[in-house]
Formats: sequence, structure tokens, C-alpha cells
Amino acid sequence: MPLPSFLKRGLPLFILAAALGGYALLKATRPPTPAVERQERIWQVTAQAVSPAAHAPLLPLYGRIEAPDMFRAAAPLASRVRAVHVRDGQKVAAGTLLLELEADDFAPRLAQAEADVKELEAQIQSEKSRFEADKRLLESERRLLELARADLSRNEALQKRDLGARAQIDTARQSLERQQLSLTTRELAITDHPARLAQLEARLARAEAKRDEARRDLERSRVSAPFDAVIARVDTAAGAQVNANQTLLVAYPREGLELRAKLPAAYVDELATALAQGVSLSAHARLDGKRLPLRLKRIAGEGDARGVDALFTLLGEHPGARLGALLNVELERPVVTDSVLLPHSALYGNGRVYRIAQGRLEAIDIERLGETRAPDGQPLFIARSPALRDGDLILTTHLPNALSGLSVNVVEGLAP
Repeated sequence: MPLPSFLKRGLPLFILAAALGGYALLKATRPPTPAVERQERIWQVTAQAVSPAAHAPLLPLYGRIEAPDMFRAAAPLASRVRAVHVRDGQKVAAGTLLLELEADDFAPRLAQAEADVKELEAQIQSEKSRFEADKRLLESERRLLELARADLSRNEALQKRDLGARAQIDTARQSLERQQLSLTTRELAITDHPARLAQLEARLARAEAKRDEARRDLERSRVSAPFDAVIARVDTAAGAQVNANQTLLVAYPREGLELRAKLPAAYVDELATALAQGVSLSAHARLDGKRLPLRLKRIAGEGDARGVDALFTLLGEHPGARLGALLNVELERPVVTDSVLLPHSALYGNGRVYRIAQGRLEAIDIERLGETRAPDGQPLFIARSPALRDGDLILTTHLPNALSGLSVNVVEGLAP
């Protein structure tokens, strides 16, 4: 049976009203919603307890091993190499024969120099003998002069009495003049004796110097080790022709090697002052996988734009050390008191760390004093602040949103 038309028009309105009534009933009868309580986030972090003490900052350097007492053997004269008895890298004892040049290339020069010395010694002896003879003959020359004068006087007296010839007077006068000239020559020879003797002695001294030089050159034709040494290199071979002053070989002492490293200018005054006060500054390098202990010996007196050279002494046994080896060095700078060691993860910015007190962070400004390493090789920085106290817990987890008052929970603590 079809629905009346008024029901067809009112049915949708009835359904809508019923739905609205059901929604209102459900809303009125629902249980109350509990209030939401906001909770503060607590960050899980690691921390390290610190204890202010004295620490030595490390200064990384790059150095080269060198020998201050380098021995370079050179040829004294142009010669031929007779024999070479060593090779590169060989260790030799003091006095060991290293190299020989042909002795025949040096012998003629020495023989000529010795002959010059003997000749001048003979000339000096002759000059001394002549001087003694001149002194003896001087009196004879003077007596002969008096006789010549007396003869001239006698002939002049005879001439006045017309008893002598004019020719006799002229002959007597010539004899007197010759004797006067002979006496003057003898006196001049005696007067000049010291000058002639000094000239001969000076020539003898030069000849003796040349002879001694020739002897030394002959001795240097045999090159021996002046100390216990390591042969750095050999620059020639048996049979080679070498020129004067040409390097034959290079050696350096087994002991006394040094390491030269460039110091940054910012640290020169600090280290120089420490050395002047007698502070022993240690360092170390790695050589063939082993620790090589060093000690700062001195600072060079000349620098450049890169800094100033520092010279280190190698301590203990170092069989692997070789001239020219390049090494990474860590120098212990003077110790810093009342300082703490922290990992780099604890550093915020360039001079701030956070202390954990009662579960919250507290910012502390610090002074960075250098770098060092933990026994396991971990890099650490050295810091100092009057606000740091013994036993303080320092945040070591690097939080991107760290600020004073942030709530944290330490899940792992590290000993100082």
C-alpha cells in the first residue's frame, strides 16, 4: 500500500532529527577526558669527573735528523783513487782506513819542497860563514887602508923634495882609493848581514810551510775515520781521477745525532724562557714503529717567516736513526698547573664546557692551554678555569642544544 504523500515529505526530516538526537545523547553520556600532564625531557649523557693537576701540553712538530759533526773527505790535490775500502751505510770504528789516493801523485811535490828547504838552509849557513869572515877581514882592510894612506903621504913628501916621480903619487892615490872602496864594501856587507839573513830565513819559513803542506797532503791521501762513524755516501771509486777539493766520501758520528724541527713563532719565547730557567723539555718521535725519546737542547739564533729551528738530542740507543730521516715529533711544553684534561667532545665553541650539578647543566667558561694525548692515544685538550673544582662532573656528550639548566641523566661516568 503506497505511503501517503505527507509521510514521503516528512521522512527525511524525521531521520535527520533522530540522528541529531542520538549524537546529543551520546555526547551527553560520554565519560570525562583526563587532563594531559606535560613531562620535561631528560637527556641521557656521559660525563667525566675532573681533578685539577699539572699537565704538559704537546706541540706537534715535523723534523729531520742531522749530524752537527759531519765529516767530508776531499782530495787535497788532483790525483787518482787507488782503493775504496767502505760502502754506503757501513759502520766503522775510529781510525779505520776508508780510502786511498795514489801516493806517487804526491811524492814529487814533497821532494821538491824538501829540496827547497835544504837549499835555503845551506844559503843561511853560507851567509853566516860569510859574515864571520867579513868581520875577520874588516880589521885587515882597515890596516891596509892605513898602509895605503902612509904610502901616499910618503910619495907626496918625496915629490916635494923632487925625489919621487909624479906617476908614483898617482899609483899610491889609486891604491888608497881602491882600499877605501874595499873597506866600504866590507862594512856594507857586515851592515846588510841582518837584512840578508832575515830574507833567507823568511824564504826558508815559506819553503818549510810548503814542505809541511806537501807532507799533510801526502798523509791525507789516506783517509781514515776520525771517530766511530757511519758512511753516509761514497762519491768515487777505485781508478777514478779526482780534482783538488773534490768530495770523496761523507760520514757522520754514530753518537751525537740531532733532530732539527721548525718551531712556530708563537711558542719560541715560551720555550726559550723554559730552557734559560733550566727546565728539561722532553719530546718523542716514532722511528721504525718504536718510540724515540728526544730532549730539546737549544733553539737556533736565526729564524725566518716560518719560525725558528729547534735542535733536539736523540736519547738512548737508536740503531734505526739515519741521516736525513723525516719524523713527526711531539714536544712536551712547560707544565700547566691547576688544569684538567677533557676530550674534545666536551668543548662547546672555543672556550666553554658544561658542568653537571643536581641533574642539570651549568655553563663554565674555560681557557684552552694546549693539546695532549691519553695513554691509549685519544686526543685531549688541557683547560683551566677558576670555576672548576675537584670532582666536578663535566659533560662529555656533545649535545646540539646544550644550555644551562638543561636536564640530563649521566649514564656513564669516566674517571679523571
